[in-house]
Amino acid sequence: MVMKKRLTCSTLVVLLFIAMSPAIFSQSASGDLINLGIAYPVQVVWDAKALVANKSTAIRLFIQSTFTSRVWVDINVTYNLGMNWYLETGPYGDGIPIDPGYNTVYIPGGPTFPARPIGWWTSPIALFWNRTGNDDNIGVSVDPSNEITEANESNNDCGFDTVRIAKSRKLRILVARAWHFSGEDWGILHEKLRENMRFVLATYPVADNMFSWSVGRNLSSSYTPGLFDADYYYHWYIQDLSVEARCLGYDKVVVLIHGRKYYDPWWGLAVGMLREPEDRVPVIVVDNGIMAISDLIAHEIGHTYYLWHPHDIGPPVNETMRYWVLYRDYQRRASTFMSYRSRLPEGVPIDVRWIDNGRYDSDPKTWIDLTELGTEVDGTWRWNLFDQLTSPEVRIPVIVISGFIFNNGTVDFDKDWYRLQKGKPDILSGQVAPQKGNYTILMLNEERQVLSQTSFNASFTYLLTDSNDTLTKQKTDTAPFVFSLPFFEDTRFIQIRNSTGQILAERTITTNSPTVEVIFPNGGEYLKAGANYTITWKAYDQDRDELSYLIAYSQDNGENWIPLASNVKEKQYVWDTSSVSQGNRYLIKVIATDGINTGEDMSDNPFEILDLTPPVISNITQSPPQDMVQPNRTVIVKANVTDLNSGVRNVTLSYRYAINNETTWSAWKNISMTPETEITYTGNISGFSTGALVHYKVFAIDNASNIAVSDNNGKYYVYEVIPEFPSYAVFSILIPISVIAIVLAKKKHNKACNKS
Repeated sequence: MVMKKRLTCSTLVVLLFIAMSPAIFSQSASGDLINLGIAYPVQVVWDAKALVANKSTAIRLFIQSTFTSRVWVDINVTYNLGMNWYLETGPYGDGIPIDPGYNTVYIPGGPTFPARPIGWWTSPIALFWNRTGNDDNIGVSVDPSNEITEANESNNDCGFDTVRIAKSRKLRILVARAWHFSGEDWGILHEKLRENMRFVLATYPVADNMFSWSVGRNLSSSYTPGLFDADYYYHWYIQDLSVEARCLGYDKVVVLIHGRKYYDPWWGLAVGMLREPEDRVPVIVVDNGIMAISDLIAHEIGHTYYLWHPHDIGPPVNETMRYWVLYRDYQRRASTFMSYRSRLPEGVPIDVRWIDNGRYDSDPKTWIDLTELGTEVDGTWRWNLFDQLTSPEVRIPVIVISGFIFNNGTVDFDKDWYRLQKGKPDILSGQVAPQKGNYTILMLNEERQVLSQTSFNASFTYLLTDSNDTLTKQKTDTAPFVFSLPFFEDTRFIQIRNSTGQILAERTITTNSPTVEVIFPNGGEYLKAGANYTITWKAYDQDRDELSYLIAYSQDNGENWIPLASNVKEKQYVWDTSSVSQGNRYLIKVIATDGINTGEDMSDNPFEILDLTPPVISNITQSPPQDMVQPNRTVIVKANVTDLNSGVRNVTLSYRYAINNETTWSAWKNISMTPETEITYTGNISGFSTGALVHYKVFAIDNASNIAVSDNNGKYYVYEVIPEFPSYAVFSILIPISVIAIVLAKKKHNKACNKS
């Protein structure tokens, strides 16, 4: 007899009954659960070369059961270099269902195939390795307490081959809006942005606690939807964002533009790639692309990590398998997110997207020759994500420089540069011999001795995907550049020279760095979200250099900084707080630069932003419609509710009814509406008899206790319950339709007979 050994008073009664009636409850008393020893942790792809520390992980396990019916069994996992264990007890706490034959089991939370193909909630939701190194202490034990009577109790345990645990770099993304997205549109778009960011975290080899994203300001620009010129916009707007991102510690900038009805099917562009010099920080995405697909940002940022399309210069791999730990979505056929849906081979899933093994962790760093495409861009790299995002990160003193090289050979240095105590260099300088390139940046000391030289190519043609999904040559008159370069302490002069050694431009570093002092807000203030406030500061430079300022704010006490403006010349800035949320951990930072040397200051203490703006309620609908509600029919009411400042706390549907010609009204009844999406809420009004009149309205309250009500301007939303359609009316409609159908069928039959 196969049974669990956990006994209660009630189960003793059942066992006694079984013992008295063996013929009725006969079942094979022999069977075995065999841990096949084929198990491995999985995070993103199967058989990855290493795990990422602090990233959601599951264990995939194969079990063979020789029992003739389903059994339920606990499974214990030892992990994290032997420091942690997890006991999986199944969806109901009485074991994981295991069917006769071969079973694939995922821990924690399932699913198990074939017994239960849908996963279940667990705490923790995933397994995490918080240590790095080689883990040779991973073990899995099936039925660790021997609660199942088996023919052989010695084949339930297995170990793993040694698994390497790697530390990932941070991946911090800034979203900048090149359009004034607001209200309900922004609420919907923000949820789609969130879906895109979830997908990035799920598919990139980055620890869950090393990934973050922030939404920045609306850009002030002359951009007009439908007239967008990517090259122009990169030169005059996105280049500044790339500088700001480097100064504030971001790895990537996603510029969100408004393109509905203008950009179909152009949805994104890694605007700094496949040009010389390249800029691996910014990408552009279009809002209708974000609304349509959840892998757009992963695709565009992928280009900045040298991932390319299968149909042009990337590996010709279109298909993969999805392993999404947090969604319990495993072994699902998918297409790689670097492919175009329109270019997928027949049979490859279009809407299930993921990353393939090669692009994730096994494609080696390989140079791709692009000279055959006829541009000045010699080539680019092809490389997997894992090697780039788990390699040791260099943080050293750097200088962020930017400018333009023109086709006539001149250089424009008229940009703010920033000397940072810690930053990630784009290029390591060659102090002995310059790298390949037709331009060189040199750092020289007071005696004009060369301290470092960094060479790069600048070209005036680049590659862009056209409407036929083909890489084509584009021409430009300017080559913008942004570099974070290692800075040498004794540097006095910075030059750019061409390939003949001619000095095209030079900037002198003065002796002293500027000093800054934030005046307002400096800590302890209470600001109202949605109002305009003037940020003020003092600044001084002992060398009397002209100063320029970069202003940023933090809403998490300095953990992340969101840029407000750069290239500001005054000692004040008007801050529109309409897009910030309620909180008490706000700080302001001001960075001053004299062209190279920088100084900074931030608020001495956090200040608070109060949300006094109520939520926005819109798009109230009901089903069935107002003139089609029949007796005893439940009415479903939906409403969109957004709150950009503190977020929505709850939404309430309130209704009353009258059944005596509006002479007697019931009391208002309140129903809590359920969130269907991040902005859509649903509530039900119970059915009433014929003739009942119903009034309803919707209330919403945000996390700052601001209340909004939508009641159709005091007239309420109204419907009346109408009688059901009588049966004779239905027949009166159906009979003529049936007659017409018979006549048409006869005509068709006669025509067929005449033809034959």
